[in-house]
Amino acid sequence: MLSCFMLSLCTGFELEGSQTSFAKFPKWNPCQNGSFTFEFNTIQSNGLLLYIDDGGKFDFLELKLVAGAIRLRLNLGEGATILSAGQNLNDRQWHKVEVSRRNEDTTLIVDKESQTKRSGGFEMAFANVTKNSFVFVGGMPITYSAKLSLLALPSVMFEPRFKGSIRNMLYSNCGSPLERVDMIESRGVRTNQLDSCEEDNPCLHEGICVSTDDGAICDCSYTQYDGQFCQLGELPQSPPYLLGLVWGGYSNSLCPFSNVHGREKDVTGLDRESAHPLQLNTRKGSCCTAAKPAVTDRL
Repeated sequence: MLSCFMLSLCTGFELEGSQTSFAKFPKWNPCQNGSFTFEFNTIQSNGLLLYIDDGGKFDFLELKLVAGAIRLRLNLGEGATILSAGQNLNDRQWHKVEVSRRNEDTTLIVDKESQTKRSGGFEMAFANVTKNSFVFVGGMPITYSAKLSLLALPSVMFEPRFKGSIRNMLYSNCGSPLERVDMIESRGVRTNQLDSCEEDNPCLHEGICVSTDDGAICDCSYTQYDGQFCQLGELPQSPPYLLGLVWGGYSNSLCPFSNVHGREKDVTGLDRESAHPLQLNTRKGSCCTAAKPAVTDRL
């Protein structure tokens, strides 16, 4: 069996599904607004995909394949919540899984199917990152067999281990942009599948590289750049223009006024019957505009 220690090239990998196979990743810190996502490919209908807990107290998150569907079981100290999505996912095709936490709400997304449930009680955060376990994928280290008291969900040790491939493991910690994470340790990783992002990451300006069967693609949504590889310059600062007389500008909140070409115009002071204030949301922030109806078709 092949073991991988601190090896970033294990980002795309295949687990052999033996009694000792697992992959260990850094701790995930969702706070009240975080997520993680990955893709898997398997012909196995049952198997543990991912497990995290709070160091053996109450909170846990267990993600597994059950009869070809994804089932998420989550406990925040107020009893287990179960979500499920997908079917016939053991079809030798790549499937994307995303789990997100938004205050009381937990959402499971499998490909284009999703389910959201609200946690009971007053607990919203998932444990504490200083005490949380690492993220285990495909199975648990065999050493836990003699230390079941260290697990919030001891039955996880008796789940069938995942046999198949994993790629594009990304975290969002406390609402931060998604980032690729590297494996820390593993057992039973039969082959290292160097996905296209690991072989040659084409994304510029901190764009997120995502591996696909057709090669690497770049997600530029968390940057100020655009283009196939996030190579185009920063998005323009100028406001959008509408037909007619327009005042516009960017602001961090609803604008009492906006500024274009060095002139200020009080939006709230316009004649309500002839002016139409709008707020547009863009990557650069919120845009307040007020426009009078056009009398010509020219901008």
